[in-house]
Amino acid sequence: MNCPNPATEKITLFRKFSNVTVVLPKGPHLLARYLGEDNAYVYLVRLGYVENGVATFHKDPDTMKYRMKFPIEVMRNLRDRELAWRVDECGIPKGMSKFSLADKEDKEALREKNDVVSHIVRVYGDSPFKDKKTYSEAVANAARKFGFTEKSVRKYYEHFLFYGGHEFAQAPRDWDKGGEGVERLGARRADGTLIESGRKTFAEVIDPSTHLSRMQFPVYLFERLKKYVRREAHVPGATITDIARGFLRSQVGHNRDADGKKQTFAVDPRTLPSERNTIRKVTPIFHEEKAKLALLRSSARGRGYSAQIANGDLNVVDIDGTVADCFIRFGDSIVGIDSVLKPTVLLAIDRSSRAIIGWYVTYRPEDANSYLACVFSACTDKEDELARWRVSHLDGMVYGCPSAIFVDRGPGISEKVHRAIVSGMRQRLLMAEPGKPQAKGDVEQTMDFFQEEVADIIGSTHGEPVKGKGPEKDAARKRNREKLRKAVASAKLTLEQFMRALLTAISRHNLNSDMRRARTRLMAEAEVPPVPKHMFLFNVAMRAGDAAWDLTEEAIIRRLAKPFSPDMTAPSGIVSFDKREFTCDELRIRAIEHEATHNGSSMPIKGYELFTSKLHALWDDDGYLVELGPSEQTLEKFGIAIPDLRDYIQMRDLADLEKQRDKNRLHPTVEQAVKRGGVSQATQRRMEATEGLPPTVNNRRARKTAEAHASAAHTRAVLASAQKTSALDSNARVPAVAEPPTRSGSRRVIDINF
Repeated sequence: MNCPNPATEKITLFRKFSNVTVVLPKGPHLLARYLGEDNAYVYLVRLGYVENGVATFHKDPDTMKYRMKFPIEVMRNLRDRELAWRVDECGIPKGMSKFSLADKEDKEALREKNDVVSHIVRVYGDSPFKDKKTYSEAVANAARKFGFTEKSVRKYYEHFLFYGGHEFAQAPRDWDKGGEGVERLGARRADGTLIESGRKTFAEVIDPSTHLSRMQFPVYLFERLKKYVRREAHVPGATITDIARGFLRSQVGHNRDADGKKQTFAVDPRTLPSERNTIRKVTPIFHEEKAKLALLRSSARGRGYSAQIANGDLNVVDIDGTVADCFIRFGDSIVGIDSVLKPTVLLAIDRSSRAIIGWYVTYRPEDANSYLACVFSACTDKEDELARWRVSHLDGMVYGCPSAIFVDRGPGISEKVHRAIVSGMRQRLLMAEPGKPQAKGDVEQTMDFFQEEVADIIGSTHGEPVKGKGPEKDAARKRNREKLRKAVASAKLTLEQFMRALLTAISRHNLNSDMRRARTRLMAEAEVPPVPKHMFLFNVAMRAGDAAWDLTEEAIIRRLAKPFSPDMTAPSGIVSFDKREFTCDELRIRAIEHEATHNGSSMPIKGYELFTSKLHALWDDDGYLVELGPSEQTLEKFGIAIPDLRDYIQMRDLADLEKQRDKNRLHPTVEQAVKRGGVSQATQRRMEATEGLPPTVNNRRARKTAEAHASAAHTRAVLASAQKTSALDSNARVPAVAEPPTRSGSRRVIDINF
């Protein structure tokens, strides 16, 4: 039905009914349909707007006119400056392009509507959308001629302009009432109940009363889903399926126990929408967020921002350690190694967002291994460690490879750390300038946050701030002294509880800390929340060039983890070191085959010992890393423990053994038990003297001479016995000889000597 009047159409800027994008001084780009122009103005109808590369379209103009006009000189200037350009047709809905008439009645109704619009175009041309008086006259004339109301005629004409004279512009828009890509969330009946939508499940078809019926997607849950997707879409490597599953797993409910404490429970999956339906909801939002990010990255400010991240201080990680003000109990004892009774926590903090991306807990002084373990934690995923401590529900963990690492003077700048970080990881290693504590970053402030989080746990020694004047200060100091005095005796915090408290505090910091001061305008435009986690993920997503090349987890393990000793073997497929045993089914099979073909020799093995888990090792199987799990005995002995606690358990084994041996040091020996009840040598000599027996020689030289003589006599006796036996044997070996017969009476006697 696209039938413009050739007499009135004059192309000066754009072709009639073409789609045009116009860059306005403020706000998003305008997406419009070009209707025409005259000597003073150009006439458009707004189709929607384009923001961050994503087009949003207006609804049909049933009750609203979207027409507008620009001065022709302004539009010509915008076109010459390439701020207004023609784009492909995008204002026709998919349902309209695929529309087909069902019966003759629909065809007749569509023809009548098209006749009304054709009459206006044929009689008045382009004048109705240029002049209001002509518009009113044309609408009234068509209404009288065809018997429609003026409201209906205006609607038909506006549809004609909005859809560019499409042949089905006046067709009933059934696609707006539901279908693919159309949301009907929250539709309710007159009584307020939700209207079921979607195909019935097979269980519902078979049994309408089943609880496995169609699951509605409530409006509140969809709004929550949109916020979740917009947060997680910037995570490197995020996929639609992972986001949908993560959203369903993150749904929790709250209740209170008998003491009034708030408890959290995972929502029953039966009450949530299906994963398939959730993926359908996530897909358009995910693509929209990715388009926004791509536009920001390709913009001039985006390129500058990426350069700032790559070359500035936005990719620097600060690492430092602080003693945690709490005691940890193992059984009935306080854990302590080398008189150190409190654990030291090393944190890796991203300088641009203040997000905690890595950690390490130790009972020993800070050394090179501690810093390498903290870097390893910062560069690798946290899912395994969260699962190990049973806090997989924490949503605030992030990780990423930095381009520079900032450490304080001391073990952090040792040769071992320098060789691993600079030579192995290809990262810069920076050191704080002496005399400038402000250059150390926010590690100390962040540790204060953790200390306050665990201050209320029994066994913590973190005191309250001493504020006020006079008696107030004295009372605060007294409470702190009393708390410190009772801390050791009342300590009930186990390692598992401490690690869960630490990880929970880190997650809360990444999700709740106020980072408005570090939020840039670009982040605000991208709707990035001013909290460490989302600012860090945004910075990671905006990296470009070499800065965007993160090392794989395998590469990080090969460059940072501790390798096995060169002569390590796996007899029967079991790797043993530090009183721990590791194995797997594949290694056992390979070791048995090796021993069968190599005369029983054990199979040599290469691998790595992990920093973050002393209950796992990695076997380097010709370039492929295979995980080795602990044996049952190792798991029962050490459980899930940090490396230093494993050492503490071994120290306790030896210390308890020595203590028990010392307790039983007076236990009689076997020799003492045999001689118990006998006569001593002194008493025996007195008895011999009383009986008149010759005294026993007690001289050492005489005893040795006698022992030598007795030994020689014994040797001669044994030798003589051996010679006699040898002579008998030689006679036995002489062959039998028949002697001449002799007569003894009438009998014949034959003597054969064997």
